[in-house]
Amino acid sequence: SMARRGLLPNVISYNAAISACEQSASWECTLLLLCEMQDRSLKLDSVTYITAQHAFEAGETRIRRSRLSIASLPLRAELANPNLQPRVHFCIFQGDEQGLHGWSLEMGSLLNRWDVIVDALLKCLMMDGEWPRDVHASAFVGADAVHLTGAVQSQVMPAIGHKKDGRVQYQPATLKAFEETLWMSKECASRSEMLGVRWCCASQASSSRQAARAAQLENLDALLVAAAPGS
Repeated sequence: SMARRGLLPNVISYNAAISACEQSASWECTLLLLCEMQDRSLKLDSVTYITAQHAFEAGETRIRRSRLSIASLPLRAELANPNLQPRVHFCIFQGDEQGLHGWSLEMGSLLNRWDVIVDALLKCLMMDGEWPRDVHASAFVGADAVHLTGAVQSQVMPAIGHKKDGRVQYQPATLKAFEETLWMSKECASRSEMLGVRWCCASQASSSRQAARAAQLENLDALLVAAAPGS
């Protein structure tokens, strides 16, 4: 419309257009606008860089959520051995009062450092070959908790065949696939009991950090009470 009115766009007008792309999560349009600025020999300023970064992050979030909605990994609940007690149980604690409500896929789960929590959970379980089913890991985040076993491997690192020596060959595990598996399990009620993942979530975020820590201790007590004697 500016061209039809005989007006030439400047850096400010391009920045406004890129900001609109952020609202619609349109990373493709953002890229085209940046190319146009380069073609017009317009110098990008700090606002351009920041706004474009936000627009690309919004686009990535949109793409990842679309992937989750059409996820191809089988998410069927299988019967686990109820008598198999954990040999090792890793516990991670984070005292933020928002708990699970503070987790977002935006900015790579950086909000409230969920990226660190997810990465730590994966490192507790991941190993070459089959993940031990008697190795468990839990994250107590505010009033919420997620409990994992090595059985989650079938969702994150499924078997894809056999090697020449007969050993099972697995698809490489990635932090992104693990993060998306956990996100799907909490987002979809029908998938919340997928093999190897169990959520214990409060109905709403805690009113204070003190309340969150009290709920956190209650969740830990519940885990200890359920543990086998002498474990």
